[in-house]
Order: sequence, then structure tokens, then C-alpha cells
Amino acid sequence: MDDFKSAEEAWGKGEMEQALQIFKTLANKGNTAAQYNIGMIYMQQKKYTEGHEWLSKAADNNEADAQFHLGRIYYLGLGKDQDIKQALNWFKKAARQRHARAYYYLGKIIYDYNPHNDKNLSKVFQAYLDAATLGDPEAQYQLGYMYYRGIFIKGDMDKAGYWFGKASEQGHQKAEFYLSMIWEEVKPNPEAQFYTGLSLIKNDDSRGYFAHARMYTLGNYVCRNHHKSVSLYQQAARYANHEQRKYQINIAYQFYLNGHPQDDTAFQILKAYAVTGDMKAQHYLAVMHEEQANHAEALKWYLKAAEQGFSRSQYIIGIWLLWGRHIQRDEDEGVKWLEKAAEQGNAWALYALANFYKIGRMVNRKKSFEYFKQAAKIGLGEHDLSVFYARGEYKDINMEIYWLKKAAEHGGHQAQFELACMYTNEAYKDEELAQYWLKRAANGGHTDANKLLENPSANVKPFPCHSWD
Repeated sequence: MDDFKSAEEAWGKGEMEQALQIFKTLANKGNTAAQYNIGMIYMQQKKYTEGHEWLSKAADNNEADAQFHLGRIYYLGLGKDQDIKQALNWFKKAARQRHARAYYYLGKIIYDYNPHNDKNLSKVFQAYLDAATLGDPEAQYQLGYMYYRGIFIKGDMDKAGYWFGKASEQGHQKAEFYLSMIWEEVKPNPEAQFYTGLSLIKNDDSRGYFAHARMYTLGNYVCRNHHKSVSLYQQAARYANHEQRKYQINIAYQFYLNGHPQDDTAFQILKAYAVTGDMKAQHYLAVMHEEQANHAEALKWYLKAAEQGFSRSQYIIGIWLLWGRHIQRDEDEGVKWLEKAAEQGNAWALYALANFYKIGRMVNRKKSFEYFKQAAKIGLGEHDLSVFYARGEYKDINMEIYWLKKAAEHGGHQAQFELACMYTNEAYKDEELAQYWLKRAANGGHTDANKLLENPSANVKPFPCHSWD
């Protein structure tokens, strides 16, 4: 076995130090693939500075994957401030080498950071088309959705079905859902569906039971039969492997979210899986009961999922108990459930605890600060954390600005407005950035930002919560 394969094998076994040692020997001799792999190992370990260094070496040697991942570093702000211009630069370099995912990100950046005029929307469509043609499943899904809904382009169910089909072949579950919608509602072929399902059932394949259950639910090719469809969904749940189980539960929830008017498919599927103990199905079933104001049943299924460790159910029970929502108020029990969810990294639970210790019965600034820090690291409460750093015992102006920028970059319109105001302050004055963030806030519907754009001399200021206010 040659050295490169030995290093790859060590990497696959999780023996990172051994893999790095061999790869570095090869990389120092100019091996571009080794340089790239070193960079990716460091990225996996969240050592972003080292990852950037090695990926840069490979990218300079024209390694397309390295160029793409450098683009993602700048796009996501991994280990450094987000820099869309640099991200665009590296994505373009990778795209020139026909890197599918790079085309997809080019389309996203054009759509997210430019005016939605015909010229830019045409560029978005072309970038997604290039990515989809090269096999990127997310781009294929997005392209299918554009044709399905007639976004940017004229609707075309044939093309929508084609691209949803391409994406679903690679396991894209939303694409699978929309593909099923096209075949059921737009281009039904129930006889083929029935006999395909029958052949699968003969082999105890969950997909066959699932397809037949849908047909009996809708009265498609067969007479509608509620009891038959329930029985078939139970059989589908019984024979499903892990991937089929995951798909069927996800598609059930998609049916529910899309408000499918003709049937109770979502409820039947989720109930079939919930009674087998599947905690995700239990959670989704609880959500459905809650939205139908059946709070006793919702609580029953939330508890079943929460007791198995499903963090989203733990969070909801915690909130219900904390605020006395649909259940007798018990703050101590509510905090316990929120802590269980927070231990699993549930961002909303971390954020709820941060706010509870900030303004609730048991005010504790230290705990509030720590929970805001944890929540902000996974993208929630960044603006709140910035305000924490503005004054008091945690005052740190560099961290205050860092988290305000993060909140603004992630779409917080109030943070965008405050950042624009910061750049009008003499200490940080930058008219170009002030206008950029003001426009971002205004595009998001921020009232005061719109007032300032219309009349720069308007007497509008943010609530004084920052050190420069």
C-alpha cells in the first residue's frame, strides 16, 4: 500500500495524527491532494486557521474542491469574519473547473446579495442550471421547484418532474415529496402505481405498502378504504428499514405542512410510526394535535418523545411548563426540561434559558450570559449577546461588534440597522458600509431604516443599547 492510501485509511479509522503525519510528508513534496486532505481534516476538527492555510495551498495549485471549500469558509465566516467578495472569488474559480456545488453557491449569493431584477434572476437560474446539470442534488431540487411554482421562469411540470426526479435519485427528500405530488395530482398513472406497489408488497418491501396505503386513502384506482389504508401504513412501518422509515416520516410531515386537502395521510403515517416508539413521529404527531387544539393528546405524544430524549419535544414541554401554556405552570420543572434539551445543543432551549435567567423569576446574569454564548455559537441570540458585551462586567467592545456583525450577516434586521448606525459614528465612520447595512435592513422591512433612506436627516436612532450610542 502506498503512503497516500495508508494516510487515507488512517483518516477513515479516525487516526487523525497518523494521517496528518503521512499527508504532511507528501504535501511538503508538493502533493496537492495531500494538501487538500490536511485542510479538510483540520476543518473537521474545527481548527479553521490551519484548515484555511492548507486549503489555500491546494487551491493555489488549482484544486477545485479546495477552492470551493475556501469559498465556504468566507461565505459562512468559519474562523474569520464573513467576506462575501472573497467567497464569490473562490466559488468562481471552482466553477470555472466545473465544480457543481460552487455553481449552486454562486446562485445563492447572487440571489441573496443583489437586487432581484431580471438580469440577476437570470444569473441565478443559469447558476442553478449549471450546478444541476453537473449533478448537484440541491440545485436540481431548486430548479425543479422553480419550474413547479413558476419562479423566475414559466412553470413547466415536465421539467419540474425531470429535475425533482434527478434530485430524488440522490436521496433528496423534499424532491421526492414534490415528485409524488406531480404524479398524483398532475400526471396520475394509478394503474402503474398499483401494480408496482403490488410487486413490492410480495417481497415485504415497505415502499409497496406505503404506495398502496396512499391509494386507499385517496381512492386512487381503488375504492377509498380508511381501515385498509391504516392497516397498510402499519405494515409499511413494520417492514421499513432505517432510510425508508426516515423518508416516510419526513414525507408525512411534508404532507401536513403543505395542507394536503384530500386526506389524513400525515396523521395515519405518523400514528403508525409513533405507536412503534419512533420519537420523531411522536413529536410530529404531537405538533399536529397541538395545532388542532387537542392539547391533551399533544402533551401525551410530546412526553413520549421527550422521555426518549427528543430535544425538540423537551423544549416544547419546558416552554409549556415555564409559561403555563396548556398545562399547569411549574417553572422548576420547565427549567429541568429546557436544560435536558440544552444539553443536546437545542438552540431554542439555550435561548429560552438565557432569557429566563435574564428577565424571569430567577434572574442570574452569569447564567444568562453563558446560555446566550452557547446559543449564539449555533446562530441564535447573537444580537442579545452583543448587547451583553456592551456594558457592565462583560464589557468587551471587540466582542460586542463581532456578535452584532454576526447577527446582521445572518439576517437580523434590527442588528443590520444598529450596525449601519455604528458606521455613522465618528469612531467607526464608513459611509459605504453604513449605506450597505441600512439598505439590507430596509429590504427586510425595518421601518426606521426605510425612513432614513427616504430622508437621511430624519431624527431616527436605535434604542441606546450599545457602547457607541
